[in-house]
Amino acid sequence: MNFYLLVIESLSLIFNFHFTNFRPMEWTQKHDILLCREILVIEPYKHKKGTNERGKLWIVITENLNAVPVDEAKFNVKKQGVRERFNLLKYKFSEKIKAEGTGTAPPEMDELEILLEEIIEREKLTETNGNGKAKVERDRKAGE
Repeated sequence: MNFYLLVIESLSLIFNFHFTNFRPMEWTQKHDILLCREILVIEPYKHKKGTNERGKLWIVITENLNAVPVDEAKFNVKKQGVRERFNLLKYKFSEKIKAEGTGTAPPEMDELEILLEEIIEREKLTETNGNGKAKVERDRKAGE
C-alpha cells in the first residue's frame, strides 16, 4: 500500500475524520470521454498557450467536469490535473498513430480516439490559421 494512503487512513482512524478530498481520482474511459467532449465544446486551443484566456477556459472545463452528476462519473479534479490528463491522452494517441506507421487514424476507433483525433485536427487548424494571420500582419507592416 502506498505510504501516503497509509498515513491518511491512520489519521482518519485516530481523529475519526474522513479525508475523502485527499484520495487521487482514478481516471476511467468514461472520464476521458467526458473530458474530450468538454474540450471540444470550450475549445481552449483557440488561444495561445500560456495566456490568461486559455487558463480561464481550462478553469471552466474543470468546473464543468466537477459539476457532472455522480451517476454519470464522479470528478474531483483541478485545472492542472485536467491539462496533464489531456496531454497524456493526446501523447498516447499520437504514439499509437506513429506506431501504426500510417500517420493517419486507424479505421476502427473507439469514441475516445475519434474525439482525440478531432481535437488534434482542430488544434492544427487553429495553429495554421493563427500563423497565417501573423504573416498577413507582418506583410502589411513591411508594406507601410
